[in-house]
Amino acid sequence: MQEWIRGAIRSRLLPDEVDPADPLFTGFPLVRGKGPKVDIADRHDEILYGPLG
Repeated sequence: MQEWIRGAIRSRLLPDEVDPADPLFTGFPLVRGKGPKVDIADRHDEILYGPLG
C-alpha cells in the first residue's frame, strides 16, 4: 500500500517529459572544440600513485 501511494505521489509531482525550451538545452556551448584526446587508462596508475620507477 505504501509503495502504491509513493508511486502515485511521484507521478503527480515529477513530470516525465523534457521541456525543449529549457535553458539547459538551448544555452550556447561553453567550449569551442573537443580538445586533445587523452587515454586516461594508459596513465591510470601514474595519476593515482605517482611516477613509477
